[in-house]
Amino acid sequence: MLIYLKKDSTETTGDELFYHIGTRTESGGLRFCLKCSKYKPDRSHHCKTCNKCILKMDHHCPWVGNCIGFKNYKFFVNLVFWGFINSMFFNYIFRDVVKFLVVEEKVVTVKLIAFIVFFFFMIMLMVGLLIFNIFHFIAVLNNMTTNEFLNINKKRERGEGYDKDGRELNKYDLGIMKNIKENLGLNPILWLIPYDTTNTKSQWNNGYNFKHNIKNEYEIIKSV
Repeated sequence: MLIYLKKDSTETTGDELFYHIGTRTESGGLRFCLKCSKYKPDRSHHCKTCNKCILKMDHHCPWVGNCIGFKNYKFFVNLVFWGFINSMFFNYIFRDVVKFLVVEEKVVTVKLIAFIVFFFFMIMLMVGLLIFNIFHFIAVLNNMTTNEFLNINKKRERGEGYDKDGRELNKYDLGIMKNIKENLGLNPILWLIPYDTTNTKSQWNNGYNFKHNIKNEYEIIKSV
C-alpha cells in the first residue's frame, strides 16, 4: 500500500507536490527521521555528517565535503569521469618528463625521487578514479545508488529481493536507456556536461517520486 504525503510547505516554490512512501521499515512502519522529525521519502536517508536527510542519497563524499544525492549525482559522475580522463592525459605526458629526468640526471637526486613519487601518486589516483567510474557506470545502468548497493547484503540475509532463479530484483530498474536518462538527463548531449538536468516540478524522478519496474516490484513483494 502506498501512503501519499504532502511536501513541507517550506520546501515548495508555490506548487503543491505529493509524494508516496512505498519503502517501509523492517517492522512494516513508515520511515521516520527522528533527527529531522519528518517522514522520509523513498530512497532518502539521513546523513550524520551533514545532519540532514538527503533525497535519493548515494553517499557522503569526504573529497568534495558534501553528500552526493538527487540534486548533484550527475555532477559527481561528471567529476569522476573527467577527472579520470585528465589524469590519463597527465600521466601520459608526465611519463616522458620522468624518462627525460632519468636520462638527464643519470644519478638518483632529490628532484628525480620527488618526480617519481608524484608520478606514482598520480597513477594511483588514475586507478582509483577508474574504479569509481566502473562502479558508478554499473550503478547508473541499473538505476541503483551506492547506499542501495550496500544494503544488498541485508536483503540477502532476510531472503528478500530475489526471484525464483536467485536473480536480484531492483524495483527502480526501468531498462538501460531509461535508467541512464533518470540519472543523467533526457538529452544525451548533456550527459557528460556539468549542466543541471533535474526537474523538481515533474511528477516523476523529482527526488520524491520515482518510477517503478512493476514486474520487479511485484516479485519483491511476493518474496517477503
